[in-house]
Amino acid sequence: MKSAVLIIITFLASISYADRENQYVPGGQVVQQKSDEIVVKDPKGNLIEIEFTISGTLEEASGNSVTEDTFEPGEGMLSLSEIVSKLKAGGKSLSGEWSYEHGFVSGWYYEVQEFVNGREIEYLVSAKTGEIISTQQDD
Repeated sequence: MKSAVLIIITFLASISYADRENQYVPGGQVVQQKSDEIVVKDPKGNLIEIEFTISGTLEEASGNSVTEDTFEPGEGMLSLSEIVSKLKAGGKSLSGEWSYEHGFVSGWYYEVQEFVNGREIEYLVSAKTGEIISTQQDD
């Protein structure tokens, strides 16, 4: 009985994810769907991975091009392009991968990176304010 209920819950959750591509990636199209994840192609052709919890809420998202990908989390959080614009205005030159996650203390944040003199610098940026929460430099 337990396994039948779990299978039904998993099935219902998985079929609802594909309907959300335009919620997080306006103009996007689902190109792959797994039990708790969808891969969405944005209007520029970039791929964004979006993962969900078992209850169907957003868990995290990521992509390969911080300056080109389209991602809008909604719920009062800044879009990826707004984060990039704020950081560029502050003199940052972002490139590479990005992710959107929830921290217990920090709330929703973006992880983005830039390369300075051949060194990678990672920034955790508040998705609510666009302010840098922390900076980590690879040695």
